[in-house]
Amino acid sequence: MSDDLLPGNATAFERAQSMTSARILATETNAVRRERDPAHCDKQFLPFLAMERSVHHYAGDETLDRARAATSFADHAAYGTAAALEAEISLDIGREARVVEAHEDSSLEWPDFAVELLVDPGEPTPDLAAMQASAIRRKNVRDWPHPRIRVRQPEAPLYIAAASSLGVTLRVLPEDALPPPPQIYVGATARVVLNVKVSPQ
Repeated sequence: MSDDLLPGNATAFERAQSMTSARILATETNAVRRERDPAHCDKQFLPFLAMERSVHHYAGDETLDRARAATSFADHAAYGTAAALEAEISLDIGREARVVEAHEDSSLEWPDFAVELLVDPGEPTPDLAAMQASAIRRKNVRDWPHPRIRVRQPEAPLYIAAASSLGVTLRVLPEDALPPPPQIYVGATARVVLNVKVSPQ
C-alpha cells in the first residue's frame, strides 16, 4: 500500500514532485528553532548566528561565543553603559573588570575612563594589552581607557611599613692638599610619608 494520493493517470513529472514533497515532510521541523538557539545550534552554524545577532566581537571560543550570542539582545539594549562595557571586557579576557568613569575618580579627566582588573593576592599579572584592546574596540570614539590593576585585600591583618637608611662619610684630606675648613658640620635627615588607600571591595 502506498501513501501516494495521485490518480492512476498522473504524469511522471507529477509523481516526481510527489516523491520530492514526501522527503520534505520527513525533514525535522524543529531544525530552524534549534539552529537559532545559541545553546543548542550546531558548532558550524554558530558564526552565522553570531553575525545575524550582530555580536560585537566574535572571539572564536565556542563556549564564550554561545554566551555572547545568547545575551546579544540585552547587550545591544545596554550598549555604551559602564555595566555593558564591564561585561564585554570581562567576557573578552576571561576575568573580572571594573569601569571607573571620570566623575568617580578625580585623577581622570572627562571623557577618559579607567578599566580596573581585579585580582586576588598571588594571582599572575593580568594581560593589560588584551584588556586595552578589548576596551578600545568598544569605547566611544572620543574616550580613552586607562588600564589599572587592583589587588583584593584578603580578610587578614594588613601590615604597612617603611624604612630609610642614611650614611654620611667624611674624609679630611692632608693639610698640604687643601686648606682645612674653619669648622666641619656633619648631618643627615630622612622623611618617610606613607600614603595608603584601601577601597571597599
